[in-house]
Amino acid sequence: MVEKTFKILSIDGGGIRGIIPAMVLAAIEEKTGKKISEIFDLIVGTSTGGILTLGLTLPQEEGSTVPKLSAKDIVAIYENRGHEIFKGRFWSKFRGLFTSSYAKRGLEKIAKETFQEARLSDVIKPVIVTSYDAQRIGTYYFNSREVLDPDKDEENFLLRDIIRATSAAPTYFVPFQYNSYHSDPSLVSTFIDGGVFANNPAMLAYVEAKILHDKRDQAVQNKGGSKGLNQPGDVASPRDIAENFFMLSLGTGSVEKSLNYHCTKFWGWPFWAKPIVDILMESSANSVDFQVKHLLPPKTDGFSSNLRYLRLSPPRILKKHGDMANANTKNIQALKTYARDLIQEKDNEGFMKLDLLCNHYLKTDGDGQ
Repeated sequence: MVEKTFKILSIDGGGIRGIIPAMVLAAIEEKTGKKISEIFDLIVGTSTGGILTLGLTLPQEEGSTVPKLSAKDIVAIYENRGHEIFKGRFWSKFRGLFTSSYAKRGLEKIAKETFQEARLSDVIKPVIVTSYDAQRIGTYYFNSREVLDPDKDEENFLLRDIIRATSAAPTYFVPFQYNSYHSDPSLVSTFIDGGVFANNPAMLAYVEAKILHDKRDQAVQNKGGSKGLNQPGDVASPRDIAENFFMLSLGTGSVEKSLNYHCTKFWGWPFWAKPIVDILMESSANSVDFQVKHLLPPKTDGFSSNLRYLRLSPPRILKKHGDMANANTKNIQALKTYARDLIQEKDNEGFMKLDLLCNHYLKTDGDGQ
């Protein structure tokens, strides 16, 4: 019996540019006739990718395995309500020098209306959403697997709070302070956007998939082994277990923002504040893409080669369209054009990448895989 492929979805941060991966996922749902939560075994996201991650795994009601939102529904939220999140762009250019550029009210309102009282334990597929705790100085992963542990019930966050935490990009939104479960001030958290360390969370997705896969494989070996459960040699070392993974990594585009020496040599912190956020996010995304390509190279059987990793992201977004907070109608339409171009992109042999992806790599058990 052929082992079922463990399918992983990783979604980058990028503010309003999240409409690009949202449209790609909507096209996948249309082509496959299945919801994203039916196709993938693990979904990991940062910032706007974290919003997508939670939106795609939000149940219709408590205990349901049917998602409340389709990818197309989330595209509509970006398109119709993005301006509520990034409101007042003219004054924000000046405010951003001394305080956060955008009020949190719009984002919090939409998150509360959409996610209501749903918690991390309610999601219908394993997820991780990234953030950074600036007060306790460390990365933070909102991990649905971990909150199943009764000892970690205090980490069973409301999804709407996770959205605030993962998307609090420095200079854009105020950090998210969280102290609901703690009377001890030393345990209060101040969360900022996970993009400061993992704008492309594909490496984190790989590690979590490895943990889930190794535990599952060990459980199968324990169940079917002829030796006692505690006898040496009964279970293979996790590092010796072959990975039957396929990962789809979705980016929000590489923006043309060249900064030359003569332009930047006299810059101080007010001028570097916004550009450095973009540089950190884009450079980390490219670095992770390079790493995962080598961790998940194509699997070759001597006659054909099967992908285990595919990265889809617009290769070049013009500077005028790249602002993560530009949610006006004209810019939204431009971003949708980038998304449509990505959906229609062909490989070197002239086949549409998305068709190959849906027809071969994203098949589920019901499709005969």
